[in-house]
Amino acid sequence: MTRASLGPLGVVVLLLLSCAGCGDDRGNADAAAPLDLGIPDVGAALDGPPLLRGVFTISGCSTLDTSTGQPRCSGRAPLSLTFVPLGSGVDTFVWTFAGGDPATSKTVSPVVTFGTPGTYPVMLAAGGSAGTTTANGVVVVSAGATGSACLDDTDCDAGAGLFCVCKPGELGCAGALAIGLCARTCSGSVCSAGEICSDFTRGGAYVPSSGSDGGVAAEVWRRALCVPACTTAAQCRAGLACRDLPALSAGATAGGVYSWKKGCFATVGGDDGDACRSPDGVADPSRCLSGRCDDYGARGLCSSPCTTSSDCPPTAGCATYNGPPATSACVRRCDATAPCTADPLLDCEAANQVGGLGFSVTPSESPSVRFCAPLRCTMASQCAPSGSCTPMGGGSFCLHN
Repeated sequence: MTRASLGPLGVVVLLLLSCAGCGDDRGNADAAAPLDLGIPDVGAALDGPPLLRGVFTISGCSTLDTSTGQPRCSGRAPLSLTFVPLGSGVDTFVWTFAGGDPATSKTVSPVVTFGTPGTYPVMLAAGGSAGTTTANGVVVVSAGATGSACLDDTDCDAGAGLFCVCKPGELGCAGALAIGLCARTCSGSVCSAGEICSDFTRGGAYVPSSGSDGGVAAEVWRRALCVPACTTAAQCRAGLACRDLPALSAGATAGGVYSWKKGCFATVGGDDGDACRSPDGVADPSRCLSGRCDDYGARGLCSSPCTTSSDCPPTAGCATYNGPPATSACVRRCDATAPCTADPLLDCEAANQVGGLGFSVTPSESPSVRFCAPLRCTMASQCAPSGSCTPMGGGSFCLHN
C-alpha cells in the first residue's frame, strides 16, 4: 500500500477528485485498495507509468483543516499563501485561484495573495505520463484586522469596531489610502496592543458632508485613528510606510497632547522637514501631519511646536530661532546622506545665535550636527531666482519672494 505524504505543516494532506483518461486497461495494481484517508491511487500499472495522485498542501494559513481530505485554509485579509504540490506521477501544474492574485499559475509552488474577505475555491490540474488529475481546496479569508486593505466596511472586523477608511469613491484618499484602510476612531480611548492612536486632525479635521446629495466629505482620514505600531517597514502592509506619527496620549482627545511614535500609514501628510507650500505659493498647514507649515524656504517647511527635542520626531531637534519673534520648532537634522538640496533656500546649518534666523537647540547637540534651516547669504545671487537675501537681526538669510 502506498503511504500518505507528510506536508510541511506536519499534517497529512491528500486530495484526489478525478482522473481524466485513466481506464481499467491500465492494469491498476491497487485502485481498489484505499489509502489511510480513503483516497485511492490511480493508474498504478505494474509495468507502466507511475502512480498518479493529485495532492497539495498550503502554508501561511492561520488554521489548516484536512479532516475532510481536502485542505481548508483560513486566515485574515490580506492573506498571503504558498501552495505546495505533494502528488506523485505528475510534472506539470496548472493552478486556479478564484479571488487570488495571481488568479492562475503554472509554477510548481506559487505564492498567492487574497486581499478581501470571502470563501475562494482553489483547483490544481496536474499531469504526467499516466494522465491528468485534479485536486481542490478552499481558502477562507476573514475580515481584516487594523491596517488591512479594504474596499468596504464588510472587509473589516466589525466585532473589533473596525470600519473601512477611504472606501472607493471617497475623496482626499491619495496614494496607498486609495486601497482603503481598516481602522477605528480612538479620540479619548486606548487602542489595542500593537496599535497607536494617531491624531490626523492637525492638518485639517474631517467634516462630514452636509450636501443634500449625500456626497462624501473630503479627506475622510482626518480623524484620530488606531493604526498598527511598527519598528520597520516590513511590519506594514504593502503600500504603507513605517512613519513617525502624532500619537495621542492615553485619554487625550483629537487635538490634545501627543508624542511621536512609529505606525503604519500611507505617505500622506508631510513629515517635519517636508515641503508644504501650496501651488499658489501659500504656506498650507493641511499638507503637514503636525498641522504646522513654517513660511521658510522656497517650498515651505513642515514643523511642529516643541520646548525640547523629546517633543520632536527622532529625525529632528527642537530649534529656537533668535527672532524676532523668537519661536521654537522641530527642525530636521541633515548630513551628506540626507541633505537639504531639494529646497534652494534651505541649507544644512549649524546651531548658533547670529542673526534673526540663527537658532539654538534644546538640549544642545554636537557642533558637527546640522539642521535644515534658512540659508545664510551674503549676496542676492545666492537666493535667486526664488528668493531674496534679507537682513535680519545682524545676519542675512534667503527668504522666498
